[in-house]
Amino acid sequence: MLADTEAGSVIAAAQSGAQWGYRLLLLQFALIPALFMAQELASRLGLAARQGLAQLALHRLGRLPTVLLLMTLTISCVGALVTELSGLAGVGQLYGVPVWQSSAVAATGLLTIVFTGSYHSVERVAMGLGLCELRMER
Repeated sequence: MLADTEAGSVIAAAQSGAQWGYRLLLLQFALIPALFMAQELASRLGLAARQGLAQLALHRLGRLPTVLLLMTLTISCVGALVTELSGLAGVGQLYGVPVWQSSAVAATGLLTIVFTGSYHSVERVAMGLGLCELRMER
């Protein structure tokens, strides 16, 4: 349930809050059901069809729309990675770590996860870190 909480969206939310105050808060609450339904529908569609998005789009829409869809998703994912790395670099700068070092460590960690770990192992580590944070707060 922590979707859309990367560095870029948090900064954008802070800037819009500084500019607009509480005037956009009602819109945020109105969007929650739509975002929940979109995420729920996507997961149910994948489970029911036992296919990924690319396979379903190729089967239903054809080659060109699928290529356009995947190009759009690729650009979106690269943008999300850039905002994540910039957020980590910013936090590193707060602690006196040069940008290139914090970015290199983050990129190396991501590549290690991609090439050596399964989703299950990454999720287990992330859940363990979350539980450690909860215990430290108490």
